[in-house]
Amino acid sequence: MSAITKAIDILRQESYLDEAKELERLVALLDSDNISEKSKAAAEIQGLCHIRSYGDLAIKSMNGWEWNSLLNKVAKLSARKVT
Repeated sequence: MSAITKAIDILRQESYLDEAKELERLVALLDSDNISEKSKAAAEIQGLCHIRSYGDLAIKSMNGWEWNSLLNKVAKLSARKVT
């Protein structure tokens, strides 16, 4: 399971449904042929993965360090999809 899929699953399990949908929407844009759209989606994902955004959510199934570590992986994977 990729870090992105795991993060989306955890958001759903923790009842952060809107956040899960938003991350899914942006991840889908990473597969676009339009490099501008892809770059914007990656930048938005990286912003959502920041400690003051999704990193600040109360995730009960993981400790804060594990959750933020997973979000860092998501951010890195999204950046790699652009290059």
